[in-house]
Amino acid sequence: MEKLRQLIVSRTVFSIVLFLCICYVNTYSQEKTVSNFKAISPVDAVKKMNPGWNLGNTLDATPTESSWGNPPIEKYTFDDIKNSGFKSIRLPVTWTDHIGPAPDYKVDPKWMDRVEQVVDWALAKDFYAIIDIHHDSWTWVSKMAIDPETGKYVNDYDNQIIKLEKLWEQIAERFKNKNEKLILEIINEPNNGDWEGVKIEKPTDPNNPETLHDLTHKQMDDLTNRILKIIRLSGGYNDKRLVMVCGLLNDSEKTLESFKAPHDKYIILSVHYYAPWDFVSNGWGKITWGTSKDKEYPDRIFKQLYEKFVKNDLPIVVGEWGTLAKSDTLSKWYYHDYIAKTAYKYGMTCMWWDNGEHFDRKNRVWRDETIKNISVNAGLGIPNSFVIPLDNYFQINTNVYDLKVKLELNGNQLVGIYNEEYNLINGVDYTLDTKHSTVTIKQNYLKKLLKSGKLGLSATLKFDFSQGVDLPMYIIQYDLPKLAEDSITVDKSKGEIKSDMRILVSFNGTKLATVKVVDKTNKKPVVEKDTPYLKMHDHFDYDETGIILKKTVLNSLKADSLITLEFWPRDIKIEIKINVLNKPIEQEKGDK
Repeated sequence: MEKLRQLIVSRTVFSIVLFLCICYVNTYSQEKTVSNFKAISPVDAVKKMNPGWNLGNTLDATPTESSWGNPPIEKYTFDDIKNSGFKSIRLPVTWTDHIGPAPDYKVDPKWMDRVEQVVDWALAKDFYAIIDIHHDSWTWVSKMAIDPETGKYVNDYDNQIIKLEKLWEQIAERFKNKNEKLILEIINEPNNGDWEGVKIEKPTDPNNPETLHDLTHKQMDDLTNRILKIIRLSGGYNDKRLVMVCGLLNDSEKTLESFKAPHDKYIILSVHYYAPWDFVSNGWGKITWGTSKDKEYPDRIFKQLYEKFVKNDLPIVVGEWGTLAKSDTLSKWYYHDYIAKTAYKYGMTCMWWDNGEHFDRKNRVWRDETIKNISVNAGLGIPNSFVIPLDNYFQINTNVYDLKVKLELNGNQLVGIYNEEYNLINGVDYTLDTKHSTVTIKQNYLKKLLKSGKLGLSATLKFDFSQGVDLPMYIIQYDLPKLAEDSITVDKSKGEIKSDMRILVSFNGTKLATVKVVDKTNKKPVVEKDTPYLKMHDHFDYDETGIILKKTVLNSLKADSLITLEFWPRDIKIEIKINVLNKPIEQEKGDK
């Protein structure tokens, strides 16, 4: 009898648990499939997405999420970005290292789960979230290869589009039931070969195929329509989901020239904006931005995009933009404001590219809070004001005079000037000329700031404006920089140089602006053909202890050369002699 009672109880408990499990499964399933999807027009969505931010060099890194120096994404990152004022997040994803072999090209389930987890975190914070196919664009999608039998380049588009279709079938299936704030982006920067540099006419080694990229406009149109069809027929909410499409390279001019919009009510056009590239990348001596001439190009290109697309109900997201190297702080801030507000003026949303340079995801802080605030304000249509110049240098042991700075108010008013807790007094510490929009910081107040004799930043004056960012202005005391040695030797006698070279510098309050290299004898450029100036990251870098010359530069030196380091303040230049030791001519002949 006791056993019977226990059996009845056990079966009853089991039935209750089974019922609850079924209810839970049904409820969970219902939550997964019924996600309150409410179709939204592309025009309305783009208005609500501004400003946006890219979680770059993470899910798009290869071969793993943390391979390019950023920590794995954490759920709290989306809290941090939300609290910073952004409304949308682009989540670049590279799939190439997570795809199985033909013919199925099955995505690793763990990778698909990880991407979905990150997407869900973003959607849970009410972001508009974009996922794409990112670096696959140049690793395999837009590919030519060498035929090992003929030794000739063959266009492999037909094979790669099949692989792309298989990949999109899986992505569309996995994400088809997410709410309307998930946006699918077909491909990132599809390559037509313009970024290849020198075209390779003949294969150098047919057994080790080199890769070129050569998507044509016709192929790009075909790719877009084929993938869009897959998404629309995949079920769930994908028939009305917003999809981002693009022209070759996401380039504005190529888009204006040849992009053909598919016949679809739920598409958004994506362009990227990294112009001018020499300033964005701190290359070839272009270290400032902000003149009337500088502004002409973004004014023209955004207006043309507006007239051709936005005005005709095809809204645009500037999916990537920003600067990618150290440069003049004021120019960098001014550039971010101008590009974002010009895009806003023409009804576009800007999504700031951040590869970890801007937001320190590990320590959860912005490396430059001001540039973030400028970008957010401009994306919301809030005018920012500027103080020119931003960095104000005073050489130690020299006379200090009144400092006059120009205000670019952009419709705002100056509310006050602060130094930490001290509120500067108008008429005593400074004077304001409203007619000419200038502020003069008085000599006596500056002497107080500089009296310690400390080299480097002496004070930060905060300019409080009626709208937009409260802008800091820097008072810097400096002395001439000093080198550990004024000549260096580059020894190439044993072959190619394998590592970079560090040149120790005591900056003494100054800051490196740019670097140039010329042949010592004929004064001609030795690294680039048309300019003596180098490109940051590719050719040089710097930190608080000195200058780093990259091995690419060292190996470019054929004879004794001269390096010129140019600093802020801009009148400071230091020359370094480079003695180059090459292989003896007899040895070079023997090597051949």
